[in-house]
Amino acid sequence: MKKYTLLLFLFAFGFISQAQDALTTELFDIDNIMKYKTEISLTDKQMEAIKAHYYEGNKKFTDAKWKLAEQKAKLDELLRNPEVAIEETMAQMYQVTIAESEVKLARLFTLLNIKNELKADQQVILKEMISDTDRKPFFITTDINNEKKVKFQISGSQSTGPTPLYIIKSKFGDYEINTDQLKTKIDPNNIESISVIKGQSAIAIYGSRGENGVIEITLKKEN
Repeated sequence: MKKYTLLLFLFAFGFISQAQDALTTELFDIDNIMKYKTEISLTDKQMEAIKAHYYEGNKKFTDAKWKLAEQKAKLDELLRNPEVAIEETMAQMYQVTIAESEVKLARLFTLLNIKNELKADQQVILKEMISDTDRKPFFITTDINNEKKVKFQISGSQSTGPTPLYIIKSKFGDYEINTDQLKTKIDPNNIESISVIKGQSAIAIYGSRGENGVIEITLKKEN
């Protein structure tokens, strides 16, 4: 039964991969919606609903990434053994693929809810306005060992440019910090992910505080 379940999972996974173009062209991220909000006559009610979906989806996405990290860590431990327990390792690999799917589904959940807040004519206009450079690819596949190291660097005091809003997202909640606190209180090794929000999207979510852009720093689950 497990063999057939896995084969069905792989078949469905391959089928979804064929939908890559539709996922890219038929769904709309918040950046593009805010960029063309005037052209599509976005209402305040729609904007508030989209913001709510963004917050809810971001939490689901972060929780799913933490779960994926935990499952990967268990797989790594099994692989480090001189003699690998094949069945146990394969079973854990299956748990990793499930966790990866949950990460992708969390992102898809947000984009689907955002699309449903837009009227049909607004969606048509967005498709016409959004250029290829505006579009962000929706990656279905994820390389399990494709862990990227993040080099985190803060400009020195000689910088005179506008300072973005820094938001720390941790298990204790979200809070704002300044650049000095960022350099002294945040260990780069404790960072799970970093998201950059710019332009009208940042203002829509954070108000006037986000006019210079927002950097959301999500800490690992234990921090």
